[in-house]
Amino acid sequence: MTTLSSSVPVVIDMRENSNTQFDFLAFLTYLVEHNHLTAGDYLVCDKATVHVGSSTSDLVFELLASAGVTLVVLPAYSPELNPCELVFATPGTSKPISFLEWLC
Repeated sequence: MTTLSSSVPVVIDMRENSNTQFDFLAFLTYLVEHNHLTAGDYLVCDKATVHVGSSTSDLVFELLASAGVTLVVLPAYSPELNPCELVFATPGTSKPISFLEWLC
């Protein structure tokens, strides 16, 4: 893995195949070891197997807890937490609704 900047955690890991739960654990380990994830941080993930797979979920929770990082796992489907979903919130219309229209 390569870090582009010492002040901003932009990490690149080029690969040919898709990521696995073991790749995600290795990525988190890298972030913790290089102080990109530190005590008081929050990590927000969905419930994709790559994030909370049965073979690595305990290790992910232990790693983050030992670093003082709070893991927030989103509900299985949570369009209200993803503003881009608002574009498709009004089927049959050609105009997407704004975030403020959605709130009211």
